[in-house]
Amino acid sequence: MPYTEAVIQETLRKSSIVPMGLLHETMADTTLKNYTIPKGTLVITNQYSVQHNGKTWGDPENFRPGRFIPPESSKYKIIPFSIGKRVCIGEQLARDQLFLFISNIFQRYTIVPDPARTPPSLEPKIGFLMAPKPFTVVATERNA
Repeated sequence: MPYTEAVIQETLRKSSIVPMGLLHETMADTTLKNYTIPKGTLVITNQYSVQHNGKTWGDPENFRPGRFIPPESSKYKIIPFSIGKRVCIGEQLARDQLFLFISNIFQRYTIVPDPARTPPSLEPKIGFLMAPKPFTVVATERNA
């Protein structure tokens, strides 16, 4: 099951369902890399940029679950649920459900893109949330 977990991690990294974090307000004047940020400034994190940074990921455009399998996994951290004090309270529940749903679906079905249709696009529909463009698949029940 480590590979299933790695696929989920890489999917969360690559998809960045919530590309931008929540708005925050600075509580005091601060400096970040030669930039002065005055007290009361609204700031927002670009989670998509963090999870697609070439310096961190090397090849962020490639879907490579192996980056989340030891020993390589120790150098990668993803933030699909934000970080720090404002992390999503439902993160662990969401991760548990993703693992249960995905592992159960792929135990019971073989899923492939519908050969009669255009293959799925890796380009997302961009908005407040990022979502895949519509696509169809063929799910075939596996023999027990």
